[in-house]
Amino acid sequence: MGLFDEVYVPDELLTALGRKGGTFQSCSLPGPYLNHYRIAVDARLEKWCDENRQWVVIAHHGDILFYRITACGWEEYIARFTDSRLAWIRQHCKAAMSGKEG
Repeated sequence: MGLFDEVYVPDELLTALGRKGGTFQSCSLPGPYLNHYRIAVDARLEKWCDENRQWVVIAHHGDILFYRITACGWEEYIARFTDSRLAWIRQHCKAAMSGKEG
């Protein structure tokens, strides 16, 4: 198992999918180097900067795949960023994990 980053997603961004937010793992961001990211309610991607001890807005264009295991099973999502703003989040399932396309 390789390194991963943590991505925090607030409840408000997953409510439409009937899910709760929280901390997820991701290998979709540069590195990954065990960094801490969050998708802010205002649709920006932010990264924790240890040197400044604050959240810094990150310019990102493309998809971020993030996932976690809960008591109910595997949850996997894709967040699409366009011009550094969150466009949407959709639930995503890998065929190898769920046994079906999703």
